[in-house]
Amino acid sequence: MPRTKEGYMWTPTSTTEGLITDAVQKSTPASGIKAQYDVIVIGAGFAGLIAARDLSQKHNLNVLLIEARDRIGGRTWTAKVLDEEIEMGGLGCIGSSLIFMRSFVGMITPERQAFKPGSGRTAELSIPGSGDVLGKVAQKVFSIDGMDKLPQWGKELLESNVNTFGSAPGQHIGFVEALRWYALGGHSMGAIFEKAGVYKLANGDEYRGERLFNTAVSEIDNLRNSAQITTRSGQIFTAKAIITTVPLNCLADIRFNPPVSTLRQAAIAQGHINKGAKIHFKLCETLPGWFWTSSDSAHSSFVFAFSDHNGTQPTGPSGTWCIGFGFNGKLNDKKDAKHIISEFKKNVNSGVSVEAYATHDWMNYPFVKDTERRWACG
Repeated sequence: MPRTKEGYMWTPTSTTEGLITDAVQKSTPASGIKAQYDVIVIGAGFAGLIAARDLSQKHNLNVLLIEARDRIGGRTWTAKVLDEEIEMGGLGCIGSSLIFMRSFVGMITPERQAFKPGSGRTAELSIPGSGDVLGKVAQKVFSIDGMDKLPQWGKELLESNVNTFGSAPGQHIGFVEALRWYALGGHSMGAIFEKAGVYKLANGDEYRGERLFNTAVSEIDNLRNSAQITTRSGQIFTAKAIITTVPLNCLADIRFNPPVSTLRQAAIAQGHINKGAKIHFKLCETLPGWFWTSSDSAHSSFVFAFSDHNGTQPTGPSGTWCIGFGFNGKLNDKKDAKHIISEFKKNVNSGVSVEAYATHDWMNYPFVKDTERRWACG
């Protein structure tokens, strides 16, 4: 199986740069690449793959797909780590019509929920009870006036969940962004996570046109009757139209001629706020399902964490796989195992031993520069 340049794994005895994944794809041979196309699609994430596939198959257009990475999938890709497949980026698709397939993928239903308030002392919560509190507080916060007085504990519990929308303190997350997630969960805080469909990107190889990987674009020129792109290596391609799916935080690395509008320039300069770490931990212990959140005033490096599964091997459970998400600007050195594990045990669960962890340095990766798009206040 091929290995991407992305991803990092730590164990007590070794470290690995670049993880094994089926997402790595080969470029079309140079002899098969043309100088001119009907459409050029920049980016082989979900949006780029769908656009390239539909334009070539449904509309019979001549398409060139260009990707800076060595793989497809964009923010969502699956790596093989210690004989398990783990999702290194996006965890799933959110929407009220999606079905949560726990039994199909071996995910475990949370039996334990914990919350770290501003006082710093982690509290064990009743899952039904905390759900009721979250629901009542959220209904008041997202109501038309939102002026109701709320108990401090309830506000902190709600904020610890809202923090997860942007790996940031709730005060830094735009109200409409939080409202959007609330709506995606069917106007239920509890359903936001339950309706995170765990679907994979199937049939990603349906696109049969030309493709170039390990090819970053440096310039896009809008000509009189066509458009032209220039890659960092100096290649030039023209097309009748160009579709770019480049992440917002990377658009400043591309020169647009003529320049994009002043409003778009301001958006590119500001970017978005979500730059938190996502780390998969393999624990030695096999635990019942759990879910944990933290108030931003609790001085935790982790914003939330949860158990994923207890192994999918035919031999049975063999330690818990869980995922921890860091606050923006925290846990930003993927190689600092001592700090990462210390913060996990200090904040999330002090009674476990970490057998391994795997992560992708999304915030510092030059072709993403973020974890997932989330909008700030203002």
